[in-house]
Amino acid sequence: MNTEILKNFWVLEGPDGSGTTTQLNKIADFLSESGKKVFRTAEPTSSEVGLFLREILSGKIQVPPSTAAYLFAADRNNHLYGKNGILEHLSMGDIVLSDRYLFSSLAYQSMNVPYSTVKLLNSLFSLPEIVIYVDLPAETCMERINSRGEQMVIFERLEIQQKVKEGYERTLREYEPHCKIIRTDGSKGIDEVSADVLSSLRKVLPDLQLKP
Repeated sequence: MNTEILKNFWVLEGPDGSGTTTQLNKIADFLSESGKKVFRTAEPTSSEVGLFLREILSGKIQVPPSTAAYLFAADRNNHLYGKNGILEHLSMGDIVLSDRYLFSSLAYQSMNVPYSTVKLLNSLFSLPEIVIYVDLPAETCMERINSRGEQMVIFERLEIQQKVKEGYERTLREYEPHCKIIRTDGSKGIDEVSADVLSSLRKVLPDLQLKP
């Protein structure tokens, strides 16, 4: 495991339906209002590999689970080191907020690929300074997913979401000694979750000088 921490790189994680994208945008807007330079990003990325992964997730393309695990790692490598990537924006003084990172791979891909294999594929990637984990019961995740009225991706089933939560708990326990991990209750209202996260950020990063 690479335990190098990338300062000002923050990651939002959580099961499908937990609202990570919504919270990322809320946090990014608040940071911008506080005078911080922010770069918003996500995995899978918008690169060719990332777009191919989205086709796999939608079920349009079928590949062995191990192939998907390798592709996620390849997309992450480009996300980190490629043009307009994480390291480039950190070097410019941005706070980088990513909707998912290697923790998602360990929670999701390890359901069908040995955890040790997924961990090995991601072992050379540096770690974020902060992981914001939006926790939500699997049943509530599915209620929110169903309410969207959209085509579901391959992981959006109750029994899978329950396993995803177990995978996240295992992963967060393992990485907790290395990253600052903020847990928040995703069953609360959107603004309440945001307030909770921002309060935690002020505590773990007292020198960040966020507005009141």
